[in-house]
Amino acid sequence: MPTTTNITDTGSFTIDAYVYSLDFEMFGATGGGENILGNASLTRTSGTSGGTTSFLGFSLSGGVGGGGTTKNGGGQGGEVTVNYNWPNTGTSISSANGNRGSLSTGGIGAYIGSVKQDGGNGSSGFNTYTSTSTHFFNNQDVAVGGVPPKSHSFVSTSADIILSYQNPGASSVGKVLTPSNGKYYSLTFAAPYANNLWTFSITTTGLFAAGGGQGGRYYNLNGTNNKDAGGIDIWFQTSVDSGDSYGSNSYIRDFTITTTGLKPGATGRGGGGAAVVYGSISYETLEETTNYLPGSLTSAVIGTAGIGGGTTGGCADGLKGKITVVQTIFPQVYLSSNIYLCTPTSPSAILSWITAGDADAIRWPTNGDITNGNLESNSTVTPTVTTTYTAEAYNTSNSDLVSFNPEASVTIVVISAPSIGKFQVPDQIDYGSNAFNVIYETEYANTNLKLEFFNAGYTAGPNSGSSFLQQTVVLTTAGSAETGNENIDADGTISYSPQWDNFGPRSIVVRLTAEGDGGSVIEEETIGVVIDETPDNITIDETDDALKDQDPVYTPETEVLSEMYYVDDIDIPVEIKSNYPIKVDINKDDNWTKVRQI
Repeated sequence: MPTTTNITDTGSFTIDAYVYSLDFEMFGATGGGENILGNASLTRTSGTSGGTTSFLGFSLSGGVGGGGTTKNGGGQGGEVTVNYNWPNTGTSISSANGNRGSLSTGGIGAYIGSVKQDGGNGSSGFNTYTSTSTHFFNNQDVAVGGVPPKSHSFVSTSADIILSYQNPGASSVGKVLTPSNGKYYSLTFAAPYANNLWTFSITTTGLFAAGGGQGGRYYNLNGTNNKDAGGIDIWFQTSVDSGDSYGSNSYIRDFTITTTGLKPGATGRGGGGAAVVYGSISYETLEETTNYLPGSLTSAVIGTAGIGGGTTGGCADGLKGKITVVQTIFPQVYLSSNIYLCTPTSPSAILSWITAGDADAIRWPTNGDITNGNLESNSTVTPTVTTTYTAEAYNTSNSDLVSFNPEASVTIVVISAPSIGKFQVPDQIDYGSNAFNVIYETEYANTNLKLEFFNAGYTAGPNSGSSFLQQTVVLTTAGSAETGNENIDADGTISYSPQWDNFGPRSIVVRLTAEGDGGSVIEEETIGVVIDETPDNITIDETDDALKDQDPVYTPETEVLSEMYYVDDIDIPVEIKSNYPIKVDINKDDNWTKVRQI
């Protein structure tokens, strides 16, 4: 749905960053009415003018207050001023000025549709006067309450109405209507009305006659006569007996009269009506401006209402300006994911989205694996390669309204686990070999790739029964672990030179470790070491006159020394053992050593 903003106070307005079209209506402020009192001097107070309303380069002056500098002057309608040159293409603007106020009526405002803002009314010239009178007649022979004997006391509360009692000495005139020779009251206006069309109302408690008697209660109005612009005569009577049309003529202790009528010269000028401007501006036009770009702030000034000069005769204030803005907004989708990197151990992501603007439907133009068309929802995806997901919100009633905001797309990167395609070493090597080659082929090992060489298989020496890491070779890793990336391979051949000692090693273990964003993998290969421990062409003298396996062959009576035996073609030092105790001397060092007995 389009967004409607009613601006009733001066401030800043934000043009939506994704506005498609901006429609607006501006009503200017109106002037207050002229107030004229209904007194003899016809005191007047001019209304004030409405303030200026401005928005989008349009200014609407407020309607002028009624009265101005002279009586019944002023009251001109508000006017439109265009301060920004909007192009004809992409805009549609209409405007109209307000009308001048007439006597007593505010100026008619210019219309937008059926809506307008009129100026405040001036005083209608109709004034209301109220007077409450108290009539006390002392019919005693002595003074009562300060009133002399046989005298009248009459009090009226209004300076605008002059009341007096007539024919105080009249005798009974019978039960008739408004007897001219009877007792009655005469009302005269201090300042007459314009004509005799004024209205009045009379009320009384009706409890007492002027002299204080209550025999005729309830006392009430008999009738009036002689009404003109300047006044009226009023008759009262006692209660009406059964069968009579009227009561007896009488003065009355109290009554109140209220009059309303048109006072000459008391009609005020109404305030000026409102000017208006309204129209529609496209987003293309807004984008070509410097002051009103989509997403920018612009000022909105609301003109104050003109104040009426008073409240006499319906005199009234004007109306403040107002602005209504309706923005049709391009649809938007705000798409997010709980993860943005899918790995072999976490292969799925949850996409969530909300929409904004004038969208009533959603689609996935490049992602056929998603069919969820709800405007606010989520969906689980399991991409096999790095995938960009793009949601598109649109309006089924307007083909122009299609989302384009960048937040409508997310990219999920898919990572593969490292793998070893080839790991090749010799099955065996000879003890003392200078070097051998290791061939390897891996994929997706983008964080760590290394070869480790362990010397193993010892049966003698300090490392007997154990192995140890001899050397680590750090290899060049792959450029990426992203599935399908062109930089996933890490291949090569290296030459390794074993480190030999007097005891081996009898085997070499080669370990290949491949680590990447998607995990790790390890493979090991064992290389056997061929060690020659058998001397060539060694011949031991035979024992004369002895049989094979005779035990013992013989026991000489003196120390026996053999000839020197030449030991050749062995890779590592070997141990001489005997099944009988003997000593040996190596290389005639005269260092005779016992050998271990078998």
